[in-house]
Amino acid sequence: MLNLKLRNEFVGSQMPGTAITLRRKDNTGAAQKTPDFILSITYPTADVQTALRAVSTDRSRRPIVLMGDRGRGKSHIMAVMHHAVESASQVQHWANEWGNRLSSQPLSDLVLDGGFFAISEPVHNHEYPLLWDLIFERHPKGDFFRGKFNQMGRPYPPRSLLEEMFEAQPVALILDEFQKWFDGLSDQPGAEGIKYRTWAENFIQNLSELSRDRPDILILVVSVLNNNTDAFRQVHRDGPVIVDFRGPTAKEDRKKLLLYRLFENHQNIPTDEIRRLLDSYASERFRLRFSHLPDSERSRIISEVMACWPFSPELMELLEDHILMAEAAQETRDLIRILAASYRARGEAVPIITPADFFVDDDTCGVQSLLDSIATVGQQEKLREVAQRNLETIKIIGAPVPHARELVSALWIRSMSPRRNAGGTRQELQLDITREQPVDDNSFQGELVQLIEASINIHGEESPDGRLRFGLDENPRSKVRASAKNDKLWQIGVSATETGQTVYPGKDIEHVRNTLRHILVPETRQSSSRVIVLGPNWQNDPWADVDDLDKPSKWDRPVLIVMPEPLQTSERERVDTLEKWLASYVYNAPG
Repeated sequence: MLNLKLRNEFVGSQMPGTAITLRRKDNTGAAQKTPDFILSITYPTADVQTALRAVSTDRSRRPIVLMGDRGRGKSHIMAVMHHAVESASQVQHWANEWGNRLSSQPLSDLVLDGGFFAISEPVHNHEYPLLWDLIFERHPKGDFFRGKFNQMGRPYPPRSLLEEMFEAQPVALILDEFQKWFDGLSDQPGAEGIKYRTWAENFIQNLSELSRDRPDILILVVSVLNNNTDAFRQVHRDGPVIVDFRGPTAKEDRKKLLLYRLFENHQNIPTDEIRRLLDSYASERFRLRFSHLPDSERSRIISEVMACWPFSPELMELLEDHILMAEAAQETRDLIRILAASYRARGEAVPIITPADFFVDDDTCGVQSLLDSIATVGQQEKLREVAQRNLETIKIIGAPVPHARELVSALWIRSMSPRRNAGGTRQELQLDITREQPVDDNSFQGELVQLIEASINIHGEESPDGRLRFGLDENPRSKVRASAKNDKLWQIGVSATETGQTVYPGKDIEHVRNTLRHILVPETRQSSSRVIVLGPNWQNDPWADVDDLDKPSKWDRPVLIVMPEPLQTSERERVDTLEKWLASYVYNAPG
């Protein structure tokens, strides 16, 4: 829509990984590429700005700690910091341009100091269990100072040696995955064993204090997952600058970052064109979900839709719930892949992508990427199979649900939310299927009733504001309704293997026959005739499925035979057919 274009890396059939790594053996790491690469996919969020100020001429006299769970963007920001040190003029120009565009004075006034040498490394793979080996190897005068250190006979480099080396060439030491590296260290046993952990504690303390006391020669940057480990405590004592991705603008920044990362021209689409495209959807969103707010809030609600386009705010919130709450997920990086897949599948077909566009029966809509990100014990896959069976049932019985695929899909993805309010309200589901035009309220209510009656795994409250959801267990009331409408489950000879559901071959006919017999036989006195209700094979083998007492050889009184179908259309044909049937199956019956 509106000629919005995904970045080239998301267009191919095989989507590459989106994780940023500082350095790789094949020299494809973000710190090994030109600054253009990382700057082209970077939006200057509040966290990025904080990190850039931390390496600018106005930096604080403290270490810098990037703290947050996997996939929050720590490595990405570290790559920006690396190039801010190595290519200060280029990154400063980029920041100043963004500052002018966003009217952000901290960015437009940013000045970077180009006198430092960047040593950047993801240290969690323990290529350098002794951290000073990394510094000696990368520092321009590292060989000289390694020789001085070896002559000292000390277990680890003292502060005086570090200070002399960094005076010769100031350094920005950027250590990604610092917590994993530090927590993986342990001392070797015995007096002669290498004290990896003890020496690392002392060495890191020296680095931390040096970055605090001599910020003119050392900038220390590390990343950790949280603040409750020894790794964080090693630098926390010096009051570091902390980038924790939880600032007041973090949520909005996250959206901007995702959209900028996904689309090469998102910011070039005229706002007026987006507003016209979303007019119906945004108005319906306010009516269905925020009618309790005063009309003065309408513009704010519409702005929320504009800020998330081409995705709905509800979809972004749902996916963040799934991704951020799932241990298997890599958060932002997985969210990018999911959104890219959904846009490739549905972006040109709809004005805005909602939960209803994650078709439960189509992997190309981002469904498989989502499941790969959050699935841990297979429960999400089972819930998907349940939703698929329910959708198939709706099609088989021909229930009048025009938006069946969209509604089942929206309800399914909403049902996977890890929070207590899993599922969706009727208003949310109606909004999910809203496209260029509003959906009529009465039509939607009728459609939703049919959907609930035809789906045996939909649970929830019957009230207008209640939440509906898919569950692995069956809803007894819905199961009765849906099963009664599904002719396939009642066919003679059908098996549960064929349908994937419990089957009742012939039970419907048996019930009708028993009901007719009950109606025709008096309850208070003995009937003067025997009532026999024939089965579906009454024309060719009428006595095969009746009780022995109902067979002609056992008749001891007049009989009332109920045939399940009319004999023929005309009177003459009816008489002829009845005569032939009586002759064959009554007068000449065996016995």
